[in-house]
Amino acid sequence: MLREHPPVVEFKEVGADGAEIPTGHAIVQTLADGYRQVLGLEPVLSGRTGGADTRYLIKYGQTPTVIFRSRANVGNARIG
Repeated sequence: MLREHPPVVEFKEVGADGAEIPTGHAIVQTLADGYRQVLGLEPVLSGRTGGADTRYLIKYGQTPTVIFRSRANVGNARIG
């Protein structure tokens, strides 16, 4: 059925400025080290597409910020 009706994928412009911090930044390395220690896995450091409020903190507030998503299936886990 997909052969006859292939999906159409469109990428929409979100109209948001991008922002980034170096992977060597202390906040990135601290989070990555903690991830390794707790889960015993190597973290994947990557960028993402789409709008996020982190850009305001990074670009205008001079506040280094990351978006963290664990790839570990840890159920009802929480920090604190």
